[in-house]
Amino acid sequence: ALSPVTIGGVPYGVVALSRVEPFSRADHALLDELAIHVANAVANVRSQLMAEALAASRRQWAHLLVHDFKNPLFAIRLNLDLLDEPRLDDVPEARAEAMHDLRGATDRLLGMTMDLLDIGCAEDGRLVLDRRPVAVAPLLEDAAELVRSQARRAQVAVRTAAPAGLAAALDRRLVQRVLQNLLDNALRYVPGGGAIELEAMPHDGGVMLRVGNDGPPIPTELRDGLFDKYARVESAAATANRG
Repeated sequence: ALSPVTIGGVPYGVVALSRVEPFSRADHALLDELAIHVANAVANVRSQLMAEALAASRRQWAHLLVHDFKNPLFAIRLNLDLLDEPRLDDVPEARAEAMHDLRGATDRLLGMTMDLLDIGCAEDGRLVLDRRPVAVAPLLEDAAELVRSQARRAQVAVRTAAPAGLAAALDRRLVQRVLQNLLDNALRYVPGGGAIELEAMPHDGGVMLRVGNDGPPIPTELRDGLFDKYARVESAAATANRG
């Protein structure tokens, strides 16, 4: 005897019983009732799994917001404190630099807010890249300029290098965000007096972008998970250099 297990009209399986004696109507009714209970149990498990997945997704979004937003927010707070100092009234160049940094950090926050929508699209396979020919050297300079003021305060040099005329078809906005995150991380993990290098070079018919610094190397055992979402490498040296 068979009784289908359906949830919302969608078949998920059957409850089957067998025996030598024929099944009575009461047996079939009992089997149908058992199938209903199985369907309810499956539906409850599905609901619980969906709730857990939603909670995990919310935690991931929270981690993402903290990870991406804290650096520009820190820059905004730092420059606001700097502008609040009376001595800056006598140094117009420093005031202009602080205002420039504030605008840059604010623009980054606005851009990342829009990029959050792209993350959801990428994970759903719906992200459409806006690939256009882009000169690589100005792209690197624009990315480096966003961290140079903070780097100067940490006594860190930021240098770029790209062959003249090198260009690539890419989504400038998304690549810019990747470079900003890599530069932020490079600045966090480089000691004072060190340097950050942002380089581009032709590679296998395309362009390779590379960000490096004078900080300690990433431990070999942690490199496989380096590009996992929210992956971080913590160390005493990195904590001391943070900010």
